[in-house]
Amino acid sequence: MRTLWIILIILPLSVWAQYPIGHRNVTYTDSSRSNRQIPTDVYYPATFAGDNAPVAIPPAGGFPLTSFGHGFLLNVATYQYLWQALVPEGYVVALPRTESSVSPSHLQFGLDLAFLIRKLQSEGNTNSSPFFGAIGTTSCVMGHSMGGGSSLLAAQSDTNITAIANFAAAETNPSAIAAAGNLTLPTLLFAGSDDCVAPPATHQLPMYNALQSECKTFISITGGSHCKFGVNNFTCNLGEFSCSGSISRTAQHDLVISYLLPFLDSYLKHETEARCLFQLRLEAQNGIASQQTCTQSSVEALTIVPSANGVVLRWSSVSVACGYELLRSNQVEFSYDTLLRVYQGTATTYEDTTIGQRQYYQVWVK
Repeated sequence: MRTLWIILIILPLSVWAQYPIGHRNVTYTDSSRSNRQIPTDVYYPATFAGDNAPVAIPPAGGFPLTSFGHGFLLNVATYQYLWQALVPEGYVVALPRTESSVSPSHLQFGLDLAFLIRKLQSEGNTNSSPFFGAIGTTSCVMGHSMGGGSSLLAAQSDTNITAIANFAAAETNPSAIAAAGNLTLPTLLFAGSDDCVAPPATHQLPMYNALQSECKTFISITGGSHCKFGVNNFTCNLGEFSCSGSISRTAQHDLVISYLLPFLDSYLKHETEARCLFQLRLEAQNGIASQQTCTQSSVEALTIVPSANGVVLRWSSVSVACGYELLRSNQVEFSYDTLLRVYQGTATTYEDTTIGQRQYYQVWVK
């Protein structure tokens, strides 16, 4: 059964594409920073593809929102594959074109990323906005290289952001590593094992280790490079001439999307199946190496009823988890996996026929 699921989950995700991609080129003004101008490309689910197309009718709760920071001296077109993957699945993607000079301000760039989240959510509540009624309350701040480091600065500046995801994040000034130590948001950090521009050992791994997130995941793409987190770009390629990775750009993009989409679906759309899918792909270790630290939570609705032979345990189903384990005296009695439907014992009821012994029971969310 497990082999069958692994085969299914590596199919291209475009099979499930739903929305055409609309695009607007907008300049927003942040009055709190001396009327700072923030030119932005916004890609969104539309009724038909093209510039200034009407926004598609959103699902209940609106479209989740992401903002994405470009790398040093890179333009937003470098990340075309990302919005082409995310928008059809019902995400709004905002990419600021600020801080593109040879002396960028990482702090201001991070504040731009956070501002765009707030601004577009405000647009969703503004009658005159083309995004009126279309923007949801959940959001993810993202970025590549300099933009990846700046995404941590953004999350530190705004507690309303839901999640963080970044690619080959580079240390910034002020320090993204230090900022990570103040963050508890769900976080997904991608790295390339062959990255010599922002090597994982001195950039992404210290960020991962510093994070105080309720659930954090570090994924190193085997043979992946720094620049292949974007489309082909001459400027970036010069920087990694001697370390361009051993896998193709397309393969690296496919791996990114295969993990990024279920991560976003889990935290921004609250889809249980997406969380399970993310975990299953992580366990498969297909083309990656990974680390993960997640806080485990217990099921509260556990009842213990005496019976003639001992005790009967009952608990409600756990709709927010991939599965759960019954622990008896701190030993796993059985596991139940809601995605693979593989279990030993009964999913929500268990009878312990041990008589005359005090036992400690607990049900844990997996």
